[in-house]
Amino acid sequence: IFEHKIVTGVERFSRLTLNELKKNAQIKVYSPPKISNRYLDHFWTYTGLPIQCSRTGIDALYCPASSAPFNLSSKIGLVVTIHDISYLRFPEHYSRTFAEYYKFVLPKIIKRADAITTVSNTELKNIVEYFPEASTKISVVYPGISKKFLNLGLKRMPIILAVGSINKHKNLTTLVKAFARSMEYIPHKLIIVGGKRDIISSDSELHVAIKQIPHDRIELIGHISDEDLI
Repeated sequence: IFEHKIVTGVERFSRLTLNELKKNAQIKVYSPPKISNRYLDHFWTYTGLPIQCSRTGIDALYCPASSAPFNLSSKIGLVVTIHDISYLRFPEHYSRTFAEYYKFVLPKIIKRADAITTVSNTELKNIVEYFPEASTKISVVYPGISKKFLNLGLKRMPIILAVGSINKHKNLTTLVKAFARSMEYIPHKLIIVGGKRDIISSDSELHVAIKQIPHDRIELIGHISDEDLI
């Protein structure tokens, strides 16, 4: 588990999944040393993590965030969640280092994994298309939702809310263009919530599309707290 100041979708998924696993199984959580360097974090995945797993004699390791130690002891079962392979399908949207890194490690992770989960049928098809050998050990497990977002008893407002990083592979430009064609028929305001990741190309076309819509009908805001999101 990696801890970051800003919680993105994959980290939120990891935290909530961990909380649910604690209710149903005896688990031990491994995390890298508290060093704010993503490269050292990934280096720890292939060095410190497999060593810790062997020392503690665990039966299985679950990695919830698309990365896993492919050099893990064969005595330990490995389950990994792969959220998407957009860095393979759209490498031009990512930094070259990021895309090349996953092109190198992902085939090894898939080969080593005893079981793989992903978050949708569409992504399952994408993964199997690129890695046919995954077809016998992959399944869809849909992400859950935190209870704090349910049964809120709050007044509904005419808002279309999109939550996700403001990066090109999220295809928000198409959303904005669709809203522009629809807004004369509906009273809604479009609100887009999310920050940018420096390893992924920002969507320059998005801001051009936004300028075509009246200011009172659209709002683009960065990362916000869960309280504000609710």
